[in-house]
Amino acid sequence: MLFLALLADSAPAWAQAQSGDVRAAKNAVAGLDVAPGVEATLFASEPAITSLTNIDIDARGRVWVCEVVNYRKNRGRRKAGDRILILEDTNG
Repeated sequence: MLFLALLADSAPAWAQAQSGDVRAAKNAVAGLDVAPGVEATLFASEPAITSLTNIDIDARGRVWVCEVVNYRKNRGRRKAGDRILILEDTNG
C-alpha cells in the first residue's frame, strides 16, 4: 500500500515537463527511454487506430496491428468488425 501511495503522489518528470494533456498523441514518445543512436517517433495515433491488442513488425518494416473495438461493452461499435491494419512508411 505504501508503494501505491508513493506512486500516486509523484508524476513522472516527463509528464511534468510537457504542456497540455500528457496523454495526447504528440506527447506519447516523451517518456520513452531509448538506446543511444535510436530515435522514437510517433507514426500512428487515435482516431486512426484505437484499442490495439497485438503489434508485430515484418521483415519489410511494416507494422501489423490488431485492433479490437467490439470487445464487451463496445460490441457492435464497428459493424464491419475488428480489423488487422498494416502500417507502412511510404514517404521515407
